[in-house]
Amino acid sequence: MALPLDPVLYPLEYFAATLSTGSHSGLLQNAVQALKYYGLTDLAPLLGARLAAAYPHLNMPIDMIVPVPLFNARLAERGYNQSQILCAALADQIGIPTSNALTRERDTGSQVGLNREERLSNVESAFQADAAQVAGRRLLIVDDVRTTGATLKACAQAALSAGAGAVYALTLSRAE
Repeated sequence: MALPLDPVLYPLEYFAATLSTGSHSGLLQNAVQALKYYGLTDLAPLLGARLAAAYPHLNMPIDMIVPVPLFNARLAERGYNQSQILCAALADQIGIPTSNALTRERDTGSQVGLNREERLSNVESAFQADAAQVAGRRLLIVDDVRTTGATLKACAQAALSAGAGAVYALTLSRAE
């Protein structure tokens, strides 16, 4: 059963445009959680195709696709970065290169259960961008879920501070 695509553009500080493929509920929520928490990485091509189907709604030129990075300890614990897997699947579909131009400089812990202010504080200055990779480039930051947008905003701030020309975001789902 195919999940209906419901692309929604939404405003978010620091971004030229942000887009989500659907609401974080039902089958889409289950698929995101299966990828993120249960290691079902075989879902990546299907979810990447979903991102690719929504991508034209941004209607913006992109130079590179960048995943939201995990802190090294979290990456070692999980064994993979779901955002990086989604980026690779999206890149296969649309032919735009990926880059690990962003790094997470400290362990921010999980955002689950935090309110908006706590989420913003938790990820403040947590990311750094490689200026040599991002300077003057138009970046598409990809993540699985957009809740308050705190993580995405912190990533965009880092990219813009390093000289990115423009920053866009694409997420599989959005919390309502």
